[in-house]
Amino acid sequence: MSERRVASLDVLRGLAALTVAASHYFVYRKMSPTVSEAASILAVEVFFMLSGFVLGPQILRCVREGWPTLKVFLMRRWMRTVPSYWVALVTVSVLLAPIAADDAFRYALYLQNPWRQLNHIDYYPVAWSLSVEEWFYLVFPASLMLVSALVARSGKMALISIAVCFILVVTAARMWFGHAGEWGADVRRVVVFRIDAIAYGFLLYIVLTEYPLPRRLLFAISTIAAMGFAGLELHELFALAEGSARARQSYFIVASLFGVAALTAFYSGASRVPDNAYRIAVFMGAISYPIYLFHLPLLLILTQVSPGWPLLMEAALYGVLLLGFGAIFHYVFERPILEARPAYRAVTTEPISARATVPLG
Repeated sequence: MSERRVASLDVLRGLAALTVAASHYFVYRKMSPTVSEAASILAVEVFFMLSGFVLGPQILRCVREGWPTLKVFLMRRWMRTVPSYWVALVTVSVLLAPIAADDAFRYALYLQNPWRQLNHIDYYPVAWSLSVEEWFYLVFPASLMLVSALVARSGKMALISIAVCFILVVTAARMWFGHAGEWGADVRRVVVFRIDAIAYGFLLYIVLTEYPLPRRLLFAISTIAAMGFAGLELHELFALAEGSARARQSYFIVASLFGVAALTAFYSGASRVPDNAYRIAVFMGAISYPIYLFHLPLLLILTQVSPGWPLLMEAALYGVLLLGFGAIFHYVFERPILEARPAYRAVTTEPISARATVPLG
């Protein structure tokens, strides 16, 4: 796949990052908090789906080439995600020093939400999705490799079957053991109950790249189905603490269908990114991770320097801070690390760019 196809996914990645940052700003300003929270929640689900989709070829490569390639995969992912996260975590911890001491260690090792919330105070709330991502990198490719080796099959249908079983196991665990009172904190944002979200993206990658499914039909079906499930209990669907059991289970169906619809639409339009928009698309993808990591500390700082400012002026400053800091952090800090990552062994073809996405949300 050409880089131009990746550009459309960069657009989606950037839009999702900005949606999360804008939603949290509106929540802070107490402007339509329910709608803003819903937008942020769905943006996170898109990032999960996007991550599994763009990591698809690398995961397949691990299965095909074995454990040495998995080692390279993990090193590349950790160098992409961990250093930037630690910088953001230190920043937030310093800004919230009085309440951060007891939980910083758990955050640093992605151990704040393995089977439930273990931190005393969730002072860096966006980190939950990063824990899901990091544990997915370890668990899912290794599971595919181990099971495919045991059954002595590594074809596409075998891998699809293993991935589906993986999703079903997590779904069953969530249904049987995930009925905690704090559903949002102890189910929706817990690793063992959400690690399947990224696997959906992996499955979608195989479907869209290996099978001649009409993409417009897939987009239409997933969109209509998502709207249908959401219409069952739209008010309760995002009232995570108060929603009914049916609404809580419907959420995961709606989230996955919404992710399928969004990713199918952007992937189908990949070849139509205009030349003059290509650089903008790549830029949006490049700054998406810093925006996600740092939008909360930037918002904390903003509240200290803009008390009483008009909404438009404050929102404009927030946008400038997000874009400016995201660009500086990416090109000064992230890019040298990315260039130092170990390379995969040369191959003749790659069905999709090896560049991988990162979560937001």
